[in-house]
Amino acid sequence: SRTTASKLMAGVAKELEAGGDVTEAAGYEGLLDELETLSREYVVEAFRELGGNFMIGHSFSTSEFKQRLGIAEPHSAFLRRLLGMLAEDGILSRQGETWTVVFPPGVGAPAERCRKLTARFPRAESELIMFERCASRLAAVLRGRCNPLELLFPAASAITAATRSPCAAAKMSA
Repeated sequence: SRTTASKLMAGVAKELEAGGDVTEAAGYEGLLDELETLSREYVVEAFRELGGNFMIGHSFSTSEFKQRLGIAEPHSAFLRRLLGMLAEDGILSRQGETWTVVFPPGVGAPAERCRKLTARFPRAESELIMFERCASRLAAVLRGRCNPLELLFPAASAITAATRSPCAAAKMSA
């Protein structure tokens, strides 16, 4: 959201005023705005993958949307935040518990945009790789088919799997 980006930029400005490395910050100039766009594209892509309707005038409640898209109960608050993001970007409007599509989101290609951002912002390569890994699985996370912690910490998943394998158990007991 613009508010979050503004707060982050204010924090960067404060750090620079306190003597932070200007050359380091320059390598990220413009990235936050790009991440805002990329985030929206991934949210729209996930909702469409799950069956979301973005026709102008279409209205729905959060609970209807959650049920129709098959979003897992533990992700209800996250769903409200994602819908709020789309409202902040002017795609949805909210009246009480009802959301209405007021501007159809374009059809983006977020994975391609992410690759281009990685080339444009090489200092942010690690962050963009993690962002893409998590955002590209948003639909699976919302349905409860993917553990978000495994996306954030894939090495931990591999270590856990390796220690559960019969070969690993045999090696550990030897």
